[in-house]
Amino acid sequence: MDLSIVIPIYNSGKYLERCISSIVNQLCKGVELILIDDGSTDNSLEICIEYAKQYNFIKVVHQGNMGQSEARNKGIILATGEWITFFDSDDYVADDCIQQIFRHMEPDVDLLLFEVVDVDTEERLETTTDGDRNRVQYYDESYHDLFVKSSFMSRSVMKGYKIGLNDAHGIVYRRSMLEEYHLLFKTSVEIGEDMLFNLQVYQCFHKAKCIGREIYYYAYNIDSIINRYKPHYDEMVQSYIDVITPWLDLHSEYKPYHASYRMHDIIMYMKYDFFHRDNHESRDLLWKRMKKILLDGRYRKDYKLASKYGILQKSYGVDKRIVFWIAMHGHFRLLRWIAYIRYGR
Repeated sequence: MDLSIVIPIYNSGKYLERCISSIVNQLCKGVELILIDDGSTDNSLEICIEYAKQYNFIKVVHQGNMGQSEARNKGIILATGEWITFFDSDDYVADDCIQQIFRHMEPDVDLLLFEVVDVDTEERLETTTDGDRNRVQYYDESYHDLFVKSSFMSRSVMKGYKIGLNDAHGIVYRRSMLEEYHLLFKTSVEIGEDMLFNLQVYQCFHKAKCIGREIYYYAYNIDSIINRYKPHYDEMVQSYIDVITPWLDLHSEYKPYHASYRMHDIIMYMKYDFFHRDNHESRDLLWKRMKKILLDGRYRKDYKLASKYGILQKSYGVDKRIVFWIAMHGHFRLLRWIAYIRYGR
């Protein structure tokens, strides 16, 4: 088996057929598709079973609701392919996705990184590449530092291309590398699990290959799990901090870069907690909680550290830096106005 595709699934019935069809409609010789149903309560499992009846390269696994990381880890354990990649059940892939992955496999490469394109709910492309779609760039062990720093700065190592380093989307991993270094997703983490997984990978690979080719479509769905109201977002952030802190203590040179990366939390708080349409907290209670999280917490320290080393300026455009400045100076009414303009809330 050459390639294992692992898809964790939880109540994805609305989009699941689009996702699976975008794969099975391609030539899938040498491919196994592992569908991990993570305790869905809708018709997701039934959809998976129907596809498995039609295609003998599809494996369906059903488990209780244990979370995406547990599902992915189950996929890693069950995978038999020389390479492994992870898709989300509400996304879909390009018509030549499988072909492009097979085309770029090489015996001395551990990591393939392709472009990921954002689409909205009506499947309109939000961003496209600015570069040559056939460009290929190789990176050896001497570039580990670049990959880690680029991850924290949310930058592609290939300028002009949407090759994301934070997420598992669009990345194909050599399975033997994951096994050799015992790399799995952190199941105790509710957000940032892809980042934590990839940080380990970026310190282990011998040779990585970046390809200027769009193969994966990340669909922004307003009703997806990631976009739902998260009243305990601070606890989710803390689960990430508990894991990343020991890593940063061992790799202190990355602390300013990580400080810049965590400032993006402010945007996430605005979208999924503070100003989410389902948040009905009174203004006084919300203001009090925002002050505790943004002003009394670690974000001011991160803001100063990232600004001191000039990384904040390199990582974000002027618009986001203005939002960070507003938050760090406690102008919460202005933040609410920005959230209303940007997110309609």
